[in-house]
Amino acid sequence: VFKHKHEMETGRTSSVSQQYIRTPDKVIEFNDLAGHEKYYKCTAKQLATNLLDYIAIIINAGSGIQMMTREHIALAYSLRLPMFIVFTKIDNCPQNIYNINLEYIKSFYEKKMNLEIKTISTLSDLTLLDKSFTKGCNFVPLFPVSNVSGQGIDLVKQFILNLERYINYQNLENDKPKDRK
Repeated sequence: VFKHKHEMETGRTSSVSQQYIRTPDKVIEFNDLAGHEKYYKCTAKQLATNLLDYIAIIINAGSGIQMMTREHIALAYSLRLPMFIVFTKIDNCPQNIYNINLEYIKSFYEKKMNLEIKTISTLSDLTLLDKSFTKGCNFVPLFPVSNVSGQGIDLVKQFILNLERYINYQNLENDKPKDRK
């Protein structure tokens, strides 16, 4: 989500943007953070201080994991935030490049973090996730999507709508010890 003219011109987010979706039973907040190296400090600060429950890592199928993508993945992993991958532009990528980048993502997560990638391409794949995707799980869901054809978008939407908060901040607030005077 671009807020500034220079963001629209360059196609790069440079500031934090927040968007909300209200459903009958919850409010889902999205924080769009900068991906460019120039804005890494801003992104790191927001990841560490915004009380986020999940991280969506956006990876272009044609270019795969870039240097800053690795930095963002490492930061999310070090903060123990569950992440999922949205593998974009699958319609704009030759099949061999798609396969090479997908295999690299799988090996990267396995070698660096001992996490398995589970590709979610169908409703049955999504159903198999059940409620097992949460803090401390040993896998990362990957959703191949096309913003042009809409392929995979509905699965991502359903997945996000079904996510549960893994920290109940209200309970933490209620459990605070009372000040004694």
